[in-house]
Amino acid sequence: MWDVLRQISGLDFDEKIGFAAAVLIFILGFEIYVVMRVFEKVTDKHHAEWSEPLFRPLRNRFYILTLLVFLNLTRWWVKPEDMFESITDHSGPSVQDYFYTAYILLATSIVSVSIKHVLPSTLKTLDTEESVVLSGGHHLAVLTSRLLVWVAGVNLALQEIHIEMLGMLASLAVFSIFLGLAVQQTMGNILNSFLLDIDHPFEEGDRVQVGEHRGIVVSMGVLSTKLLTLEEELVVIPNNTLVNSTLINSARGGGGGVAGRVALRQEVGVAFDEDPNHIKAILLIVAQGCEYVLESPRPRVLMTEFDDYSKNFMLYAWIDDYNNERFARDLLLMDIDAAFSREGIQIPYPTTHEMRDLPTIPPEVLAVKAKARRSAVAFMKNEGMMLDIEEERRQRAEEVRANLLQSLEKWEDDEALVDDFLTEEE
Repeated sequence: MWDVLRQISGLDFDEKIGFAAAVLIFILGFEIYVVMRVFEKVTDKHHAEWSEPLFRPLRNRFYILTLLVFLNLTRWWVKPEDMFESITDHSGPSVQDYFYTAYILLATSIVSVSIKHVLPSTLKTLDTEESVVLSGGHHLAVLTSRLLVWVAGVNLALQEIHIEMLGMLASLAVFSIFLGLAVQQTMGNILNSFLLDIDHPFEEGDRVQVGEHRGIVVSMGVLSTKLLTLEEELVVIPNNTLVNSTLINSARGGGGGVAGRVALRQEVGVAFDEDPNHIKAILLIVAQGCEYVLESPRPRVLMTEFDDYSKNFMLYAWIDDYNNERFARDLLLMDIDAAFSREGIQIPYPTTHEMRDLPTIPPEVLAVKAKARRSAVAFMKNEGMMLDIEEERRQRAEEVRANLLQSLEKWEDDEALVDDFLTEEE
C-alpha cells in the first residue's frame, strides 16, 4: 500500500495530471450512478412538495462542488508549495482565495435555491383558514430572503479577493443616477414586471381587460405583456401601463368557487301597454332554456326604468365559462326575438316623418303679415310717438306709487285702531 502511494507521489507533472483526471472521472461516475440514485430513491419516498423540484438543482451544484474540491486538492498535490500561498503572500489575492470565493458563491447558490423550493411549502403549512394571508406575500418573503442571502454571500466572496462591496457601490452611485434618468421608462417596466410577478394578478391564458383592450394573455415579459384580442390582434402593453391601470380578469372573477363564471346582463325594452309579469315570465323561460345558462344561480329579471318609448327590463343569467359569453348572448337574443314574435310583444322604437314638400302660405296671409311688419317699423321710427309712450308709462308709475302710499297709510291707521282695542281690553 505504501509502495503504491510512494510510486504515485513520485510521478512527474504530466503523469500526475493524467492520474488526477482518471480519478476525477471515477469519482463523478460513482456520484452519478451510485450516490445520486440512492438520493433519488430517498426523494421518491419523501412525499414533500419541494423534494423533487429541489433535487435536480442541488444535484448539479453537488457536481460543481466535487469538481472544485478535486481541482483544489489536485493543485496542492501537484504543487505543494501553493498550499500556504494565501498565508505567506500578501501582495494580492492568491489562487486559493479565488477557490474560497467560488466555494462561498456555490454555498450561497445552494442556500438560495433551497429557500426557493422549501420556504413556500413551509409558509403554506403555517397558514390557517382563519388567518389573513396577503396575496403574493409568500412570494415576496421568498424573494426578500433570497436577495438577503445573495447580498451577504457576494459581500463575503468579494472580501476574499480583497474587494470592498460598499466602496464599489459608493463609486457607482453618481453613475447610477445618470443611468437611471436615461433609462427611467425601461427600468420602470423592468421593476414593474417584478411587482406583477409578486402580486400575480393574472396568468398566461387568462382573459383580461386593460382600458379598452380585452384579450387572452399570451406572454408576460420583462418590459411588456402581450394580449391576443378576440379579433386576433396582438396588443403589446408596457408593464408601467399595467401597474397604473385598472385590470379586469375574467378568469378569476367568478363566485361560488367557479373562477371562470360570469354574469351575463341583457337589457330588453317593450311597449308601455305590455304586462310586466308577462314579460318577466317570457324572459325567464327563454333564459332557463338556454344551454349555456347555469341552473344555479337561477336567472333573474328586474324591471329597471320607464324610458321615453318603452318599459325596460334587465335579464341576469350566469354562465360557467367566460369564453362562451358571446355565444350565450347570441342564443339568448335569438330566442327572445322568437318568443316576442310568438307572443305578439311589441318592441318600440322612435319614429320620424319625412316631409318632401313644404306647406305653402296663401298670398293674402303673406300680405297681412307684410303690412303688420311695415306698421311696426314705422311705429318704432316715430320719435314723437315714442316720447308719448314714455310719458304715459311715467304717469302710470306715479299712479301706482300713489295707490301704494294710500294703502300703507290706511294700514297704519288700522294698526293704531288694533292697538287701542288691545289696550282697552287689558
